[in-house]
Amino acid sequence: AKDRCPRIFKLFDKYSKDDGETTFKIALKQIERAKRLGMINIIKLYNLYMLGLVNTSTSGLKVDMIKCEKTLRAMKLKSLELLEQSEAIVSKFWDNPKLPKFNVQSPTHKSALLFGGEIKVKVKYDDGFYKNGNPKTKTVEEHIPVVGFKLPTALTSPSEVKGRYRTGAEIIDKIYSHTKDPVVKEYCTLQRKAMNLEKMCSTYLEPFLKLSINGYLYPNYNNTATSTGRLSSSKPNLQNIPSKGGIEKYIKNQFIAPEVYTCVSIDYSQLEIYIQALVTKDQSLTNDLLSGVDFHILRLSYAEDMDYQDVYKLCKIDKLPEWELKRSRAKTISYQKAYGAAPKKLALSTGLDEEVIKKIFIKEDLSYPQV
Repeated sequence: AKDRCPRIFKLFDKYSKDDGETTFKIALKQIERAKRLGMINIIKLYNLYMLGLVNTSTSGLKVDMIKCEKTLRAMKLKSLELLEQSEAIVSKFWDNPKLPKFNVQSPTHKSALLFGGEIKVKVKYDDGFYKNGNPKTKTVEEHIPVVGFKLPTALTSPSEVKGRYRTGAEIIDKIYSHTKDPVVKEYCTLQRKAMNLEKMCSTYLEPFLKLSINGYLYPNYNNTATSTGRLSSSKPNLQNIPSKGGIEKYIKNQFIAPEVYTCVSIDYSQLEIYIQALVTKDQSLTNDLLSGVDFHILRLSYAEDMDYQDVYKLCKIDKLPEWELKRSRAKTISYQKAYGAAPKKLALSTGLDEEVIKKIFIKEDLSYPQV
């Protein structure tokens, strides 16, 4: 290009040098300031992260398309099976012969079942006879009352449709946490499992198949989309794959690592608590972190009124599924408390009694006064 078009090359050479010199001057000033602030290491780390992100964006992520299709089919079938089971549970609460067949996926039907309400139906009545002797009927619209589970509406909020309440996943979770009724609990369990499977299908597996190009995914990695500065991705969203619960492996196992590479999952444990120790300089908190205390287990031991070591054994050594799930729920306390949540809010989020949450707060305040 330099030989073929010297005039344009001369302009290009001038501008590129000016741009390069300007960028270099700014970089030198930034490095000087970064050294004063002790930020060189984090800048190097961030540059490596950006390089990795560019490589991932350009090379794409290989997906096992055949496995993905099989997993999608299996999850869809399992979801339908769970919904049929939940439908069988509600039959005695949906016993008016005028009511249509209960539809477990209908927000109107679910609202009436959970909180009570009315279902609008069209009913045919005999209305005499025609001249030729054939029976005549007329269709009348009726509102059939449904008592349902009679759950308190304080667990939900009105939807945009008049007379109907919200019944989404977060409401089902809240009901599950608060109810003592085994029938309601079983219904919520089946609904939660079915909803989770459907979410996995619509958020991950279906987009994997739809958006892949020759078996590779090229998501949009968004560096500046979140207010917190966290990385996000879209088309498809790969930044929110669940990390626990057993189902995540079916999503993560769709990816194939390039030859000589391995897919890994890396997480920073108890980050908010480390930040609290750095910000507050609480010596007791710092000492506990340095000695390896698991704060999610510590909070769980407070809630269960048990010794820390006993709870640690159940969660980390015996790895009992029930206790691993309890530890996972205790994380909610760690995260929400760090951002200022009060006991009432945490009681709603975790399903624990408000008095139990208050007890945890008191014990922590005594142990870590600087926090």
